[in-house]
Amino acid sequence: RSVRSPPRSKVTKVAAAGKSEVVLADASYRIRKGDTLSSVAARHSTTVEAIKALNGLSSSRLSIGQVLRVASASDEGSPE
Repeated sequence: RSVRSPPRSKVTKVAAAGKSEVVLADASYRIRKGDTLSSVAARHSTTVEAIKALNGLSSSRLSIGQVLRVASASDEGSPE
């Protein structure tokens, strides 16, 4: 039985083309049985490539219990 600790969050604001501002919230996620990079990416509204880059991964292989940093992007402003 595993106990999950609350995710740590760090919020970073960056400018993006076509949007006034995108907020990236860094959190950690512990891999569980059945998880894939694509399922983790979908759960956190990000991409597989973004997760791989943030964690320095060269493959999509995951291990149960592995902790990944994930960044979820959300639009915080109106399109220009």
